[in-house]
Amino acid sequence: MAHRPRPDPPADVSEAITRSALERKESRGRHFRDDYPQRTRAFAKFNVVTYKGQDGSMQLRREPLQEMPTELKAVTRKTPRMRSELLAENLGRLF
Repeated sequence: MAHRPRPDPPADVSEAITRSALERKESRGRHFRDDYPQRTRAFAKFNVVTYKGQDGSMQLRREPLQEMPTELKAVTRKTPRMRSELLAENLGRLF
């Protein structure tokens, strides 16, 4: 009988995070890399998806981001104070 390694979810999550971070060759937000200190527009157009392949190895793929809805674009262009006021106005609808 062949020995099969036991699943190790914490190790799998750690590997997925590390591989995804290494794939992103830029700095953005809290993801800062000394070797890639600048933001790169190309990396803002996709997500890095990490998953286990059929052979059990960690795989990566890039999935394009969908276009942001117009109403959400309008909110993100507002100042922090305007966003706070908008949130306060609509908070009741969320709960």
